[in-house]
Amino acid sequence: KLRPEGIAVGALTAENELDKPFLEEIATLAKNKHMTLVFHMAFDLIPKDLQRESLLWLQEHGFTRILTHGGPAEKTIFENIENIAELMKISPDMTIMPGGGLTKNNLDELLTHIDAVEVHGTRIV
Repeated sequence: KLRPEGIAVGALTAENELDKPFLEEIATLAKNKHMTLVFHMAFDLIPKDLQRESLLWLQEHGFTRILTHGGPAEKTIFENIENIAELMKISPDMTIMPGGGLTKNNLDELLTHIDAVEVHGTRIV
């Protein structure tokens, strides 16, 4: 029998803001099952001026990680590196997990720019 330790979810409104009622429901379910919560790359669609508030709201509701490309998908993760660094400064309790276009060939370069504890990529190992 599988017992997942966590789930990754992303839910936004039509205005690209957090779908708070849905996320509260997911957070309650996850808490009852002792599961960790990750907010996935839907975070990148949240307007930049709302990302700080959104990150803090997610943290208050039990999310421990945010998987992010750092900005628009049409830019590379390296073009979005400044935003990833800014997100990492908001809260020491929220893990910002850079992802999108990371491979074993460019991971070291990313880590020279930011101090990521966790990353998400393709063919990293």
